[in-house]
Amino acid sequence: MPGEDDVLLSEQQVSELLQLHVQTVRNRRRDGTGPKVTWVGRYPRYWRSDVLAWLESSQPGGEQAPTLPSRPAGRSTGKRKGQ
Repeated sequence: MPGEDDVLLSEQQVSELLQLHVQTVRNRRRDGTGPKVTWVGRYPRYWRSDVLAWLESSQPGGEQAPTLPSRPAGRSTGKRKGQ
């Protein structure tokens, strides 16, 4: 249960806190690999303490280590041929 000073965060706020794209936060919610979600009506919200606990557990030596999606093979580096 959240503490007295805990706050609910939107997907956008979680993405900013974790420095991830908001779609990555949505994908992890859908896949069940992200922080615990709380629904407020039809809107997903995240207790800040749950996000921080998930982040801590995803560090090496934590309980679980969800992997971030890797860049697809052969993806452009943004440079044109011949540069």
